[in-house]
Amino acid sequence: MLFTFIAILEDTGYMARVSFIMDKMLRKFGLNGRSVIPLISGVACAVPAIMSARTISNWKERIITIMVTPLMSCSARLPVYTLLISLVIPENEKLGFFNYQGMILMGLYLVGFIAAIMAALVMKWILKAREKSYFIMELPVYRTPQWRNVGITIYEKVKIFLWDAGKIIVAISVILWFLSSHAPGNRLAEIDKKYEGHVIWKDMGEDVVKAKIASEN
Repeated sequence: MLFTFIAILEDTGYMARVSFIMDKMLRKFGLNGRSVIPLISGVACAVPAIMSARTISNWKERIITIMVTPLMSCSARLPVYTLLISLVIPENEKLGFFNYQGMILMGLYLVGFIAAIMAALVMKWILKAREKSYFIMELPVYRTPQWRNVGITIYEKVKIFLWDAGKIIVAISVILWFLSSHAPGNRLAEIDKKYEGHVIWKDMGEDVVKAKIASEN
C-alpha cells in the first residue's frame, strides 16, 4: 500500500516538489532532499528504503541516509508495539478524546523519527567529505497519474522486496521452524511434574535431600 501511494505521488509530480521543499531543512542534519523517499519508505520496510538511497549522488549524504533509515519504525515493529502497549497501558485510560494506547503508539513512531534526525546530525559532524553537494532536479508538470506507470513501479518495487528481502526472511523462518520443531518439547514440564510436591527445606543438608528424593523414586 505504501509503494502504491508513493508511486501515485511520484507520477503526479508532487513527490519531486516535496523533495525540493525538504532539501533546505534536511541539509541542516546532513541529509539531502532525496532522503525523504528512503525515510518515508522506512516506515514500511527498511530494506527497499535503503536500496532507494542509491539515487543520492553525494556519498556522505547517501551513507547517513542509509544509516538512519533503520531507526524509522517499520511495519514489522507494529505487532511488537501493540503487544507491549496492551500489556503495560490500560485500555480504558483516556486523555480527552485521545486514548492513552494510541498516544503511546504515536509517540513511539515520533521517537523513531527524532532518533533518525538526531543520529543524522551526529554523523554529519563525524563524517568528513570534500565533495560539495548540489540538489538539481527537473520539476515535472502536475498531471493525472498514468496508471500503467504506477503499476510498473509497484511491480518493480515489490519484486525487489520479494527477491532481496524475501530470501532472507524465508531463510530465517525455516531456521526458526526447525528449532521450534526439534526443541526439547514437554520434557521440562514432565520433570517439573515428576518432582512436584517435593519440599526442600533450607535447613536440610544436601545428603538428606538426595536421600529423600531417592527413597520416593
